Amino acid sequence: MAKSSYQSKKDRMDRLLGLLKAEDHSTSLALAKKLRVSHRTLMRDLKELTASGIPVEADRGRGGGVRINAQWGLGRLQLNYKESLDLLLSLAIAERFNSPVLLSNVKSLRDKVFQSFPQEHRKKLQLIRKRVHITAYAAESVRVTYDEVPAHVQNSLHEAFFEMRRLKIAYCDEKKNITERLIEPHYLLLSFPIWYVMAWDHLRQDLRAFRVDRIQKASVHAQETFDMHHQDLFQKTLQKFSESL
Repeated sequence: MAKSSYQSKKDRMDRLLGLLKAEDHSTSLALAKKLRVSHRTLMRDLKELTASGIPVEADRGRGGGVRINAQWGLGRLQLNYKESLDLLLSLAIAERFNSPVLLSNVKSLRDKVFQSFPQEHRKKLQLIRKRVHITAYAAESVRVTYDEVPAHVQNSLHEAFFEMRRLKIAYCDEKKNITERLIEPHYLLLSFPIWYVMAWDHLRQDLRAFRVDRIQKASVHAQETFDMHHQDLFQKTLQKFSESL
């Protein structure tokens, strides 16, 4: 088997998804040939796409047909699991702020996106949605202090929050003191435009609220997951913190 022209697995997966989007029907052998991988590798990649929330349908056998379920997605636009989750959260934010212009169909759109997922994914989406809280706009005195969040911080926090993994951060507090923390991001709270992460802080051995735009560096501990704990304490603190904003 010739070496794949796609030097990383991510490149290969992106290419595979692109081929599935572009063609209504293909065969597993044809896809493997285009990607220059073995049939076994292709089937493993298809399984990973399915696990990520993309409803790939495959007929049995080496020459079986492969396709994306025509009933899934937004027309010809195919969204993966995390993209759809981001869309649902964005719609929830728009609905919360109740803009009277151009948003009359937000609830209907949100429900359609949600219903496009298999039942097992809907349960996970519901659990994640409960971990995101949206409050009123931040006070003007707070908004003027807002800084752009670096892309690498956004990506690391995104992964740690959704996959429930511990996150190592360099945090700059209000007095410009920088400390390194190992946190478990349990909840996200938006007081527009400021995002906060409510987390268990291993340095303080207590829960803390961190302004996301004050996180200067972030890296995911890929092998260190966490479970939701101290729920009563988190809920009480979250409510008090929300009321103080």
